[in-house]
Amino acid sequence: MSLRSVLRKTDRNCPYETAKAGTTANLDALSKTVERLEAVCIVQNGHIGDLQSSNAQVRAALGLDPPPPVIGANWITTKQAAGLTGYSESHIRKWIKQKRLAATKIGGRVLIDATSVPIRSPA
Repeated sequence: MSLRSVLRKTDRNCPYETAKAGTTANLDALSKTVERLEAVCIVQNGHIGDLQSSNAQVRAALGLDPPPPVIGANWITTKQAAGLTGYSESHIRKWIKQKRLAATKIGGRVLIDATSVPIRSPA
């Protein structure tokens, strides 16, 4: 989005069209409009940051967020879980989506808690 379109949407008295003529007064008005927009953005970003930290504190106090998993030796991949259960990887992912298996995503990889995987008994 161009500066001109931002100014037009936020300030209906946008001096852009007349500033094209190059007069110093109009360029000053344009500069002041940009400064006002920058100040509004700074204030809004501060409010958003405050709300995010406040929300995180409230959720933690109420116990709404589970504690982050401790990644250790008992975490396996979906491929390993499929091998242990005899089901396909897509079936394992479906179980994860249904919350039947405890899993977490780290670095783009899905890791499953090995203690939550039902191991297939040999036939």
